[in-house]
Amino acid sequence: MMNGLTPSTIKNFYLAGCKYKEEPLTAACEKWMEMNLVPLVGTQIHLRKIPQELLHKVLRSPRLFTFSEFCLLKTLLLWVYLQLNSKTQTIPTYETVLSFFSSFPKECCFLDRDVGQNWMPLFLCLRLHGITKGKGLEELRHINFFPESWLVRVIANHYLALENGGDMAHVKDLTTQGMRFGLLFNQRIRHTDLEFASSVYEHSPISLRAERLVTYEIRAQTLVDGKWQEFTTNQIKQKFGSVKSSCKSHALKIQTVGIPIYASFSFVFSLS
Repeated sequence: MMNGLTPSTIKNFYLAGCKYKEEPLTAACEKWMEMNLVPLVGTQIHLRKIPQELLHKVLRSPRLFTFSEFCLLKTLLLWVYLQLNSKTQTIPTYETVLSFFSSFPKECCFLDRDVGQNWMPLFLCLRLHGITKGKGLEELRHINFFPESWLVRVIANHYLALENGGDMAHVKDLTTQGMRFGLLFNQRIRHTDLEFASSVYEHSPISLRAERLVTYEIRAQTLVDGKWQEFTTNQIKQKFGSVKSSCKSHALKIQTVGIPIYASFSFVFSLS
């Protein structure tokens, strides 16, 4: 059944499952969307057809795959744009989406407008504190999409974290609040191939402390013969330091024939 799920068919399968109370079918649709919302559905015009109920369930899932919180935000903004621009037949550029929301009068943010309030539950699922780059934070403010109180809270949390050496006192639960990132492996890999992963992201100083306490989890998921395989380290609390013996995380070892592999990493800088 999983092989029949695509961006163009997911809506009909899900609605059929709901209509006929076929829970295995609706669960299969939800799981497929958890993995493919950002990397696949979010890149196609079929994103418009995703029911809000399904989208909300997927956004609340701790197993949702995304490359970063900012990528998830862009996918959600695109979904809203497509709901409001029904004649659009091709995926617009991100700049077009930004310009659209920026064009609304400035006296009220989009989510506080009548047209936006119905979609507020979707955006409450985002972990906006996971957006840390200056450019992303500037765009959050520029498009006038979120209530001012949300943005103030995000900036305040970043400031307090910096003031306390990076400790994320505002984050209490890794599963629902942790910073999350993902990698998608589309070909078979050997353990020696994983050295490239460290070059995917820019290297930059994170902490001047000799040691840093981190709570994290590494997860990998893949589809094999219509069934999802999941591998996880479970939650680990570990002190990282600059010396060789403490500068690496635990390794997640998997053995599978599934392709692609959705690898996720979530973490919290715990209170030291």
